[in-house]
Amino acid sequence: MKKNKIGRQNSTPYDKYVYVITLCVLFIAFLVLYSRYKMENETQISGDNVRVPIKDIVCSVYDGGKRNFIVILHNRANHIVNVGSQACINYKIGDSVTLLHNIKHDLYYTNPVDSSNSKWGAILFGISFCIIFLNMLFPNIVRFPAEKY
Repeated sequence: MKKNKIGRQNSTPYDKYVYVITLCVLFIAFLVLYSRYKMENETQISGDNVRVPIKDIVCSVYDGGKRNFIVILHNRANHIVNVGSQACINYKIGDSVTLLHNIKHDLYYTNPVDSSNSKWGAILFGISFCIIFLNMLFPNIVRFPAEKY
């Protein structure tokens, strides 16, 4: 059987482009999640506590809790703060809530900041990126059996 330029049997010339596109998507996802994790940790360490009134509440408890946030008014501007589904039920419009404010990025977080999703997502995408990149560099490490017709 004849091998093509990227070193695999039974592969098309477009496999190289698929690898490159996949690597780009994984790298961008890694960068986004890592920067989010970094911002959340920065806010946890050096964020200012601010007490602000709740202007509006959106709780979607019945559809899996995918949209749970509160709208606050701070420095004459509305800001959206994501909250958990259980915490969302306890808030009422007009109540005051204490939040952590990241002044550098003008973001607000509930206290304590949960950065576990960003951390594990960044780790997962980083490992996936490395595996696919190494498989692209050394294509003979993983060999797929030849298809029989």
